[in-house]
Amino acid sequence: MRKRIFPGPVSSEILRKAEKFCATTTIGSQICVQQRRGPFVYDYDGFQFVDFHCDASVNNLGGNHPAIVKAMLSQIVTGNFFSEFNNAPNDPAVKLAELLAEKSPVGHPAKVYFGNSGAEANEAALKLCQAFRWERGERDRWDLIFFKNSFHGRTNGILRGTTSKPEVQSGPFLTPWDKEHTIYPPYPSKGVNSEYFKKYFASLDPTKINALFIELPCQGEGGIIPADTEMVQYVYEWTRKNGVLFIVDVIQCGMGRTGHLFGCDPAFWTTVKPDMATVGKALGGGLPIGAAIFRSDLDFEKTGMHSSTFGGGPMVMRAALAAFGEIRELILNGTVNLLEIQMRNALNAIERKFPTLITETRGIGAMWAHEFTSSETRDKVIEKCERLVEEEDCGVRLLGAGRKAIRFMPPLNIDRETLKLGFSLYEKVLSTL
Repeated sequence: MRKRIFPGPVSSEILRKAEKFCATTTIGSQICVQQRRGPFVYDYDGFQFVDFHCDASVNNLGGNHPAIVKAMLSQIVTGNFFSEFNNAPNDPAVKLAELLAEKSPVGHPAKVYFGNSGAEANEAALKLCQAFRWERGERDRWDLIFFKNSFHGRTNGILRGTTSKPEVQSGPFLTPWDKEHTIYPPYPSKGVNSEYFKKYFASLDPTKINALFIELPCQGEGGIIPADTEMVQYVYEWTRKNGVLFIVDVIQCGMGRTGHLFGCDPAFWTTVKPDMATVGKALGGGLPIGAAIFRSDLDFEKTGMHSSTFGGGPMVMRAALAAFGEIRELILNGTVNLLEIQMRNALNAIERKFPTLITETRGIGAMWAHEFTSSETRDKVIEKCERLVEEEDCGVRLLGAGRKAIRFMPPLNIDRETLKLGFSLYEKVLSTL
């Protein structure tokens, strides 16, 4: 029997042309996705993979979800799959804004700005902070706090906050002014000495600080690092005492990924009320979206201070309304809580089997990671899980995080048998190493 070769001829040609004609970015996988069905993706040559990262938590409902498809089709038949929301509002966008404003943990009353990505949401939040200080006459409060190992986007304004791999992500692009006006404390995880952490914040001059950005309740691209609730509470109270704006980034860890709609909902941290929250990725049901939710008193003072052509377009808003409802149901009916238990148990068991390869299992909700002994081992595991389709009916689609970790973020509605299949295939690869 002739051995199957991955990637196949169609995908190989796509990859060849991409290398020739497309900018060097973050391409690392050889799975060129053509189709999605539930928790599986299929490439252009028909190879099948269990999707264990959902495009860094973009497709939290898997592929071809009927509610998302129905929402998109219902908008397409109107002939208005795009109209400029920031010129004249459309009904789906206003309905979604109302949901986000009322359900989010941001202090009420709240408003919402729509963009096209998480980075755009963070850029909007940053401009809201700056406009707020400008209008109040606090024009010397330029400093921002971002935590080490964080990721808030790749666009120029918010780039100061992306430090998970600074040598390539931000280092070459930051200006001396950026470096002078940015503060990087350690992320408040369980691995950080709390006394050192508190002394660090006590040493800062808050009169120069505009805002603090934090991924809650877990860092994503930096390696899936859960926060310690007690230290987060300390940081929050420090901002309240010193008039520093407290902004939570739940772009990767929100929309059900950590078992809550917004990650830092009242059910999770009852006393944390952010001044702003930024969401994206999974909110669009697979379509591009970003949203900054903010206290109404932080709104722009003047028309035209910020806008977006495509943000808030009706097609994306319809899909987002459908996704929001489906994700909320998965949280309320206990599906995500059960998935958390299944993932924790499976990944801990795998770590015990392979102690010479895996050094730590960590995570929360449906957002977990294995830390490997080296980045080379991690990268080899990801490649071998893709190439497994040469000998099995299915491979596994994985994504790295941090320096040496693999993140596991399957669809929130993945069935138990597919979850077990994915982990068994992953184990098979580990056994070859």
